[in-house]
Amino acid sequence: MKLGVGFAFLAAIIGIVLVFTVPFLPWVKPEVHERAKVITFNDGKCVVETESTRIINIDNCDSKKAGEQVNVKYRAETSAGELVP
Repeated sequence: MKLGVGFAFLAAIIGIVLVFTVPFLPWVKPEVHERAKVITFNDGKCVVETESTRIINIDNCDSKKAGEQVNVKYRAETSAGELVP
């Protein structure tokens, strides 16, 4: 009897934790596609400013120059993204 109550309590705690953590996980957030301007470029990484004035860090940003317009993809409310063709 006490074992069943213990499992129910544990399941309730796990459920509460999941309800409050899952919405904030980065892969749950919607994906955003925008035009952006390269602000800085250093060692294959660049920082861009999107049309919605977000600052996004991009890895593998080869052969891009400051001021160049690029298309980027990132998750809403995150600061990491990638270039898209």
